[in-house]
Amino acid sequence: PSPPLRRLEANLGCKSLESHLCLLRHLGSEIKILTDKLKEAETRAEFVERSVAKQEKTTDDLEESLYRQLKQNHLLSNKLKLTIHRGLAFPKSLSCIITTLTVSQFFPVTSKLSTY
Repeated sequence: PSPPLRRLEANLGCKSLESHLCLLRHLGSEIKILTDKLKEAETRAEFVERSVAKQEKTTDDLEESLYRQLKQNHLLSNKLKLTIHRGLAFPKSLSCIITTLTVSQFFPVTSKLSTY
């Protein structure tokens, strides 16, 4: 027998042909078990890769949405400032009405706000 087989024989005390066959069956079943475990691990790894890709896409979509919302907020804020500034160019009485109307459109007075 080959040196590795001799070592196995020495470890297991196998010397006969029957024991060699027994050893080969045992090693064959071990190989099958390890092959099955490898396939399961590969399947789990592929699932994790797909999950990570989906999470990355979701994160990218949320970041893009946040950017659009911040940009829209900035534009609305500038529009509000411009509207208020234009309102200051009117006569004092008219300016007060326009400013009040403009601000109340963006910040409606509610009972919750009055508690702050």
